[in-house]
Amino acid sequence: MRGFRRLTGLLRGCVTDVPNGSKVAFTGSVEWCPPIAELLAYSVKWREFDLAFIPLADPADARRMPWPYGAGFSVSDGGTELRHADVLIILGGLAMPKIVQEALG
Repeated sequence: MRGFRRLTGLLRGCVTDVPNGSKVAFTGSVEWCPPIAELLAYSVKWREFDLAFIPLADPADARRMPWPYGAGFSVSDGGTELRHADVLIILGGLAMPKIVQEALG
């Protein structure tokens, strides 16, 4: 449990100067990163950020991350138009050689 607490605490610390309501986007691999983005999103829930997940760093595939009451954050099926993000969090899945190969075709 200490590892998760440190990871979520790190994100909370990094966004202390980011205004409430800002657009925060996570990007990473399709297979591995959505659950990590959802976990990290929970750690800043009280900040009322507009959250999104961008699979493989392709903004055309951006997905909203709503907070359905009682279900926690979830990467949605529906896309969202993401012209910019105030904060972009790059998750480790994008560094995996297999994922990079698949993304590049």
